[in-house]
Amino acid sequence: MVTEGIQTVLRRENYPDAYKALKELTRKGENQLITQVIIHEWIDKLVGVSNEVKVELKAITPWTYTGIPT
Repeated sequence: MVTEGIQTVLRRENYPDAYKALKELTRKGENQLITQVIIHEWIDKLVGVSNEVKVELKAITPWTYTGIPT
Protein backbone atom coordinates (compact mmCIF):
# COMPACT_ATOMS: atom_id res chain seq x y z
CA MET A 1 0.00 0.00 0.00
CA VAL A 2 1.25 3.47 -0.83
CA THR A 3 -0.60 5.28 1.92
CA GLU A 4 2.56 6.11 3.87
CA GLY A 5 3.88 8.10 0.91
CA ILE A 6 0.54 9.82 0.36
CA GLN A 7 0.31 10.67 4.05
CA THR A 8 3.85 12.09 4.01
CA VAL A 9 3.05 14.43 1.11
CA LEU A 10 -0.27 15.50 2.65
CA ARG A 11 1.45 16.31 5.93
CA ARG A 12 4.08 18.31 4.07
CA GLU A 13 1.22 20.29 2.54
CA ASN A 14 -0.39 20.79 5.98
CA TYR A 15 -3.46 18.80 5.00
CA PRO A 16 -5.65 18.53 8.11
CA ASP A 17 -5.50 15.09 9.77
CA ALA A 18 -3.95 13.21 6.84
CA TYR A 19 -3.78 9.99 8.85
CA LYS A 20 -7.50 10.00 9.63
CA ALA A 21 -8.42 10.78 6.02
CA LEU A 22 -6.40 7.83 4.75
CA LYS A 23 -7.67 5.58 7.52
CA GLU A 24 -11.24 6.26 6.41
CA LEU A 25 -10.27 5.40 2.82
CA THR A 26 -8.41 2.18 3.58
CA ARG A 27 -10.33 0.61 6.45
CA LYS A 28 -13.75 -0.07 5.01
CA GLY A 29 -13.66 -3.81 5.51
CA GLU A 30 -11.18 -6.62 5.39
CA ASN A 31 -12.39 -7.89 2.01
CA GLN A 32 -12.30 -4.54 0.21
CA LEU A 33 -9.61 -4.24 -2.41
CA ILE A 34 -8.12 -0.75 -2.59
CA THR A 35 -7.13 -0.26 -6.20
CA GLN A 36 -5.16 2.45 -7.94
CA VAL A 37 -8.43 3.72 -9.42
CA ILE A 38 -10.00 4.08 -5.97
CA ILE A 39 -6.95 5.91 -4.63
CA HIS A 40 -6.83 8.25 -7.64
CA GLU A 41 -10.54 9.04 -7.31
CA TRP A 42 -9.98 9.80 -3.63
CA ILE A 43 -7.04 12.08 -4.49
CA ASP A 44 -9.19 13.91 -7.07
CA LYS A 45 -11.72 14.72 -4.32
CA LEU A 46 -9.18 16.21 -1.89
CA VAL A 47 -10.17 19.78 -1.07
CA GLY A 48 -7.48 22.40 -0.66
CA VAL A 49 -4.81 20.38 -2.47
CA SER A 50 -3.32 21.88 -5.62
CA ASN A 51 -3.44 20.05 -8.93
CA GLU A 52 0.37 19.83 -8.88
CA VAL A 53 0.30 18.00 -5.55
CA LYS A 54 -2.48 15.71 -6.80
CA VAL A 55 -0.26 14.77 -9.76
CA GLU A 56 2.58 14.08 -7.30
CA LEU A 57 0.30 11.92 -5.15
CA LYS A 58 -0.88 9.92 -8.15
CA ALA A 59 2.73 9.24 -9.13
CA ILE A 60 3.35 7.39 -5.86
CA THR A 61 3.40 3.63 -6.44
CA PRO A 62 4.93 0.68 -4.61
CA TRP A 63 7.75 0.87 -7.15
CA THR A 64 8.42 4.61 -6.87
CA TYR A 65 8.01 5.27 -3.16
CA THR A 66 11.14 4.39 -1.19
CA GLY A 67 10.14 5.90 2.13
CA ILE A 68 12.78 8.58 1.85
CA PRO A 69 11.47 12.12 1.24
CA THR A 70 12.96 13.84 -1.78
